[in-house]
Amino acid sequence: MKLILGVICLTACLAAVNCKLCRTEDDCGDGFCCAGLTARQMENRGFCLRLNREGRRCNKPEAKVDFYGGKFLITCPCAEGLVCEPKGMRDGITDPDIIRRYLRCQKPGTTNPPVTGDDVKDKTTPEVVTTDEKEDKTLPPEIVETEAPKETPEPEPEPEPEPEPEEKPDEIPEEPEEGPGGEKPRDDDCEDWELPC
Repeated sequence: MKLILGVICLTACLAAVNCKLCRTEDDCGDGFCCAGLTARQMENRGFCLRLNREGRRCNKPEAKVDFYGGKFLITCPCAEGLVCEPKGMRDGITDPDIIRRYLRCQKPGTTNPPVTGDDVKDKTTPEVVTTDEKEDKTLPPEIVETEAPKETPEPEPEPEPEPEPEEKPDEIPEEPEEGPGGEKPRDDDCEDWELPC
């Protein structure tokens, strides 16, 4: 517990010495800038932070917000003799938010000169002729249309006529074996039936 209280007291003392509050860039001395870590600090009071050394994250000097008294957002620019340029970023990235993440303080000689259109026109790429034919597996194979063989329709056999049932004039139609409810008919039930007995 004593160790935790000691660390808290040490942090508070260092913050009181190193973190001076500022409203404008004039409140901070030489070698410092006024930075706001949040939007509220940009509007009210920020902190006086040291200018960044080589290899540290930085803001370009143009990123100073004059509307809020010349404060920088989150980080300060580089110290004298250093420039704030992207370091370790792939070529072709133009998004300002991504570029801002890679900004580091560097010596002026270590940055690459910007590529202009004239430099690109002077350089030509040699033509490389290869005899290796590689199959492109990213595209589906071509679909070749073929004609189906012509079918000759076979004549359908004529259906044979069904034999007509022979009628016997002497026969009497059979009486139903079951009544309307499924029971066998009785002699006294015939009058209730819809069909003749």
